[in-house]
Amino acid sequence: MQKREMGNLGESIVCDYLKAKAWKILERNFYSKYGEIDIIAQDPTHTLVFCEVKTYKPDSLVSPIEAITHKKLEKIRKTALYYLSQTKQEDTPARIDALIVQEGMVVDHLKNISC
Repeated sequence: MQKREMGNLGESIVCDYLKAKAWKILERNFYSKYGEIDIIAQDPTHTLVFCEVKTYKPDSLVSPIEAITHKKLEKIRKTALYYLSQTKQEDTPARIDALIVQEGMVVDHLKNISC
């Protein structure tokens, strides 16, 4: 499976996972001049969550969380701020989460990784 196909599959798995937890999916693959956010969702408390999805094979040499570098996180943060501005939701509670997918399921959901 190609890397992009694997990424799309991982994002679909995460969308199903979040919907099962009563989250609302607002956007997938949101792009701005700053970067891309895999999924923008709203959790049951009405917090906007900018989701970074990492899909990995179990035998991968790199930890999924290691792939979220400071530079990548900064791009997500700038894109999230752009989204909030464009949708006039600057005062809405928001955070950045990372979701790790392996072997067809979400194996970790790290909340508020921007701290």
